[in-house]
Amino acid sequence: MKDKLLRGLVYGLGLIILAFGLVLNTKTGLGTAPLVSTAFVISQLTGHAFANVTFAVYGVFVLIELALHLARRDGRRMVNDLLQLPFALAFTRFMGLFDRLLPNLAIGCAGSLWGTVWMRVLVLLVGIVLIGLGACLSVRMRLIPNPGDGVVLAISDFTGRKLGLVKNAFDLLSVAVACAIGLIARGRLIGVGIGTALSMLGVGRVMDRVGRRLAPLIERLVPQRQ
Repeated sequence: MKDKLLRGLVYGLGLIILAFGLVLNTKTGLGTAPLVSTAFVISQLTGHAFANVTFAVYGVFVLIELALHLARRDGRRMVNDLLQLPFALAFTRFMGLFDRLLPNLAIGCAGSLWGTVWMRVLVLLVGIVLIGLGACLSVRMRLIPNPGDGVVLAISDFTGRKLGLVKNAFDLLSVAVACAIGLIARGRLIGVGIGTALSMLGVGRVMDRVGRRLAPLIERLVPQRQ
């Protein structure tokens, strides 16, 4: 019971940190994280809340997972896919909360220290670290994956390709779709910039370094399942 409680607490903490980091990235005005780039550009074009559009995109990810697992007749994995929906709802509610609380540094803080390019870059780097930390904590608990990770794992299993390669390809596809939508609708990129590129390069490295440093502590507090 204690093991499950600690696992759940660390998992929840990781999700909150992840949601905060993703929103923080968008507030710098330097580009969103690849995982939410498509949702961000759609929210900007339609006026719908970023969190709600992210939930809709996550729903599409879950449908893709269901289709792939149905093709493999893996009923157990399909149940796990469906459990990602309530996770996605809770996760995006935290995103919505942080989206309302955090100011847009590029617009709302223009003319102040927080609106300078160097400060925005610093905040972006903090956001990348938080995304990596949050993802590491939540993934290491081996509970319900967020749909962004779940769809990558499902594609990797279905195709037999390495998880890291599929993750990189999926990130590139997400950014390409976001770029295409922005260019077609407005003739310019929306939400894709240097911050997007840095996120693609930095989040994985942060997860690797944080995972190695926190592995002994996490193992003592929340023993991993064999």
